[in-house]
Amino acid sequence: MNKKIIFFDVDGTLVDVRPAREYVPESTIKAVRETRKKGNLCFLCTGRSLAEIYPHILDVGFDGIIAACGNYIEMDGKVIYENDLSADMVQKVIRVLSECKMPVVLEGSTDYWIDDEGFEDDPYVDYLFESLGEHAHIIRGYDGEIRINKFSADVIDGTDYERVKTEFADDFLILEHVENVVEFVPKGTSKATGIKWLCNHLDIPLDETYAIGDSVNDLEMLESVGH
Repeated sequence: MNKKIIFFDVDGTLVDVRPAREYVPESTIKAVRETRKKGNLCFLCTGRSLAEIYPHILDVGFDGIIAACGNYIEMDGKVIYENDLSADMVQKVIRVLSECKMPVVLEGSTDYWIDDEGFEDDPYVDYLFESLGEHAHIIRGYDGEIRINKFSADVIDGTDYERVKTEFADDFLILEHVENVVEFVPKGTSKATGIKWLCNHLDIPLDETYAIGDSVNDLEMLESVGH
């Protein structure tokens, strides 16, 4: 039997939509473990950056993770690929989104950096501070290194969203989600590119790949896999 590789989206697929108290159903845990016993590989393939993939998800048992929409890959607990934004780009993101009144969450593999204004009506941000603890930082006044793979932001009253799109159209794929949430993924990267990189690394043909997902950032993934 040819080894197959299965990619699981997280939010809305493995777990309920946040900020509900998320959990992975027992039936899913059993299915993942049973297919791995047969020799198949199971990977998370999520828009979340690594810092936001919590132990109750990892404890299900996966062979690896594609995180940050293809911009971070690890297998057997070892990082095998990572794409960070440049320091200059990070500073541009902070400056432009502040000027455009678009509160932002900067998403890294170890830490998140979050605006302390503009998220008053977004319970997800409260959830982030609670869940990430010391790994969640307020952007304002932070003077250390900021290493991120991607970022997300909210369109609120007063946001100059047209300027934001103009400023970043050349560098990011801009994905609009429900409830005025916008995800910014480095141009030329996606869950699909992460899958293709991994399959090439493991010498597994795309015909032997399966993917499960439910959101706008899953579309390229679902179109690229064999099943």
